[in-house]
Amino acid sequence: CLERLIAARCSVDQAENDGATPAYIASQNGHVECLERLIAARCNVNQPWKAPSGRLWTPLAKARANGHHDVVAVLKRAGAQ
Repeated sequence: CLERLIAARCSVDQAENDGATPAYIASQNGHVECLERLIAARCNVNQPWKAPSGRLWTPLAKARANGHHDVVAVLKRAGAQ
């Protein structure tokens, strides 16, 4: 499904209604392969999501908070801060 969207040149940084981007969602849920595909398609690995509390969460911060060490490594290699 992701490959089809990328092939159709859909924006890999298009946020959902709540502001969560595909990279954020993949990072939050530990989906390494999806995140790698998004990075290969040049997604913004630093685009934050704003929580209802007002806190900004980057994909890297959320992956760390959720204990997804493999995702953290992928994000760091891609230049995430």
